[in-house]
Amino acid sequence: MPVHNEDIDAVFERIAWMARAIAAGGVADRFDIFILSDSGEAAEAAEVAAWERLAPTLDCALYYRRRTVNVGRKPGNVAEWIRRFGGGYRYMLMLDADSLMGGNTIIGMAQVLERRPAVALLQTVPAVINGVTFFQRWMQFASRLYGPISTAGLVWWSGSEATFWGHNAMIRIEAFASSCGLPDLPGRAPFGGVIMSHDMVEAALLRRRGWRVHMLMTEETFEEYPPTLIDAAVRDRRWAQGNIQHLSLLTSSGFHWISRLQLLMGASAFITSPVWLLMIATSVVQALIGERNIVEAQTSLQVLFVTLLLLFGPKLLSVIWAFSNAERRAGFGGRRGIVRSVLVDVPFSMLSAPVIALTQTMDLAGILMGRKSGWAPQNRDAHELSLADVMPRYRWHVGVGVALLLVTPFAPVTAAWLAPVTLGLLLSPFLTILTASEKAGRWALSHGMFVEPGEHVSVLSRPSLPATQV
Repeated sequence: MPVHNEDIDAVFERIAWMARAIAAGGVADRFDIFILSDSGEAAEAAEVAAWERLAPTLDCALYYRRRTVNVGRKPGNVAEWIRRFGGGYRYMLMLDADSLMGGNTIIGMAQVLERRPAVALLQTVPAVINGVTFFQRWMQFASRLYGPISTAGLVWWSGSEATFWGHNAMIRIEAFASSCGLPDLPGRAPFGGVIMSHDMVEAALLRRRGWRVHMLMTEETFEEYPPTLIDAAVRDRRWAQGNIQHLSLLTSSGFHWISRLQLLMGASAFITSPVWLLMIATSVVQALIGERNIVEAQTSLQVLFVTLLLLFGPKLLSVIWAFSNAERRAGFGGRRGIVRSVLVDVPFSMLSAPVIALTQTMDLAGILMGRKSGWAPQNRDAHELSLADVMPRYRWHVGVGVALLLVTPFAPVTAAWLAPVTLGLLLSPFLTILTASEKAGRWALSHGMFVEPGEHVSVLSRPSLPATQV
């Protein structure tokens, strides 16, 4: 578990839970645990003290070390461990500081790698847990309700060319060590230098050497989510730079075409935001100059239908999936709870989409101007926001919203179509404040919204997680 200036008590609590879950499976002697710290010097004393308290109480061996020079960030941290210790182990389970996995899943993944010597990597799809703010609870519900349908499709089409997300995955060390040495990209940052989004590239490198990379559907894999829209945007900023770097790797020799597709999709997740906003701007300009649309109405309706199908089809399938099983349906709060939650999710998603798109567009502009991402620790703790906190980040969003609002008298039809975009941008500061609130999160739960299976049982306090089939 690589850590970088984290809440160390929470980190060691997760480690303790997983170690005891492994011990409950009777194989504690087969697993060692390493805390790989890249934290600053000021955090070392607390980390060492936590390690000294926990290590004697576990059946698994628990090791800790802190690097004094953080060469290569997280991939450099892992690479150093592989060079020093990797030869002593067959497999490594990669975790993030907020990762949590069930003992049966961890043991089962090791058994799969034992029985499938051609498989180099097993990636799980973590569910979001421990949400307290409205934003976290919303994302937590969405991951649990919509995730299984999306994951099933992803597992099907990616096959043995699945991707790697950098955590909650088990890896064959021999394959990783011989295939995944990462070069520095030519040129200067942000496009050159250290590969930031290393995980997808490592999956492509494994497949290039003939190894299989698979994704698993299992319920015993968890992570936490940023508490606010702002914290999610900070994380997206790092991902944006890393994923844009992947464009220069698309022509690399030997990559499987699905690996290339995944690299392209990772980059396009951010490129589509400015493209979408450019289309909106083009529509506004056309309406203002009175240019007639050359696309016939019937074609426009067809495009609208396909768009709505792609946006809401997966949600509808997920609702049907939840309704189809009585226990599952009850876990999400029953029919009324599911419908109520989805009816809140859809408008909030519509309002937040233009906010996220404009934020990503501004981030991409910064990347193109040479502003590289830092390596600040990720905030994982809830914190209330005020208007003074959010306005500096959303002044451009409100400004664009006002500009679109001023278009209304001159192009009322176009303005009506763009009303959700305009409203989302105008409300962006208040949307961020509301969704950052723990009080709003508790209110939603008390009114039967964003309920998920096992809602009233803390994952960390469970004596054992249910067995899973891998």
